[in-house]
Amino acid sequence: MNRYFAVMALTLSVLLCGCATTKVGNTDIDDQGKYMQLEINESDKRDVYLVFGQPHYVAYDADKKSLWVYKRIDLTPSGWTFVPLVGLVAGGMGKEEKVAYFEFSAEGILKNVSSKESGGYVNQWVGIFGGGINDDEPENSFSVKEEMGKHSLPYDEQRDPATFE
Repeated sequence: MNRYFAVMALTLSVLLCGCATTKVGNTDIDDQGKYMQLEINESDKRDVYLVFGQPHYVAYDADKKSLWVYKRIDLTPSGWTFVPLVGLVAGGMGKEEKVAYFEFSAEGILKNVSSKESGGYVNQWVGIFGGGINDDEPENSFSVKEEMGKHSLPYDEQRDPATFE
C-alpha cells in the first residue's frame, strides 16, 4: 500500500511540475492596456520607459532614428521530459516568444509600435547549447546603459542582456 502511495505521489508531482511555465523577460508587452497609454507622434522615450521599463536592446540607424526592443519568452516543460529514459531523448520545452518594437524619430518621438510572436518546441539537448531561442538583437545595437544615461533614465544592469555571461 505504501508503494502505491509513493507511485501516486511521484506521478502527481511530475504532472504538476510539468505544467509550470517559466516566464522570462518583460511580461508588460502582453498587456494591451499599456500600449493604450502611449500616443504615436506625441509620446517620447521617457513615456515608453515609464510604461514598459528598460528595453532589452536599443538600435540607431544612419538618420539617428532609434528602435527600442522588448522581449518575453515563456517556456513550458514537455511531459516527456519527466519520463525515465524517454525524457533523455524526447524531453524539452514548449516555447512562446513575443518581441515588441518601438520606433522613434531622431528627436525621440514615438513613430511606430509593432510586435511579433513565435512558438515551437525546443529539445533539451538543443536548449542546453543555447539553440531554439531567437536572437532579436538588432545588428546595429547600441549600449542600453548609454541610452538610459543619455535620457537620464534609471539603468538596471540585471535587465540588460549585454551584461549576461
